[in-house]
Amino acid sequence: MRAVLADLESAPVSERVRATLLFLRALTLAPAEVRPADVTALRAAGVSEEGIVHAVYVCALFNIADRVADAIGFEVPDLSVEPSRWRRGNRPRRIHA
Repeated sequence: MRAVLADLESAPVSERVRATLLFLRALTLAPAEVRPADVTALRAAGVSEEGIVHAVYVCALFNIADRVADAIGFEVPDLSVEPSRWRRGNRPRRIHA
């Protein structure tokens, strides 16, 4: 995982995983630039149709959750600190519908 985060292009992962992660990065950071040729490249790397669909669904759900969390100001607490010692501004917020 650290190798992937440090340098995806040289990380010791299969070409299927690398192709999928590169595609998802593009889909997240520049969705308007993603083209059918990008999906064709996934297929050429050995990613199945089902794998492509699942990867896109997971990506979409995480992106939606991230954008909603940003919009409502959700802050992730410092998990290295015992919860009983969280400062007021460092506590997770409870959202009530």
